[in-house]
Amino acid sequence: MKNVSTELPPVIDYASPEPRDGNAFLRPMMRWRSRCGWCVVAMLLLMGLAMLWPPISFLPEFLQAGTGLCLIGMLITSIFTLIYLGRAAMTEVSAGYAARQVILAVLLTPIFLLGVFVMPILVQSDLLKWRRVEERKTLTGLAASAAGQAPNR
Repeated sequence: MKNVSTELPPVIDYASPEPRDGNAFLRPMMRWRSRCGWCVVAMLLLMGLAMLWPPISFLPEFLQAGTGLCLIGMLITSIFTLIYLGRAAMTEVSAGYAARQVILAVLLTPIFLLGVFVMPILVQSDLLKWRRVEERKTLTGLAASAAGQAPNR
C-alpha cells in the first residue's frame, strides 16, 4: 500500500485587488443613468421619425406604443439610478448625505431629467474627492511616523 500524505497543498497567499472606484454602487448607478439616456435618445428618434416621415404619423398606435415604452423605460431607469445614487452615498458617507442627494435629485428630475443626469456625476465626484483627501491624510501620517514626527491633524 502507498503512503498517502494527509498534508494539504500550500495555499497561495492572494487577495483579489480592491476595485478602482472602491464603491460597488457607483458603476451600476452610472449604467442605469446611461440606460435612461438611451431611452431619451430612442424617444427623440421616434418623435423625429414621426415628424420627418409623414406616413408613420398615420399609425398612431405605433407612435403611442413606442412613446409609452420609452416613457416606461425612462421611469424605471430613473428610479434605479436614484436608488443606486442613495446607496452609493450612504455606504461611503452617511444616510443624511444620501437623503439630501436623493431629495435634490428627485426635485431636479422634472427639469429635463437633471436629477438623473447631473446628480450621479456630483455624488461620484464628491466621493472620489473625499477618498483622495483621506488617502493624502493617511500618506502624510505614514510619512510623518516614518520620520519620527507626530502627524499633523
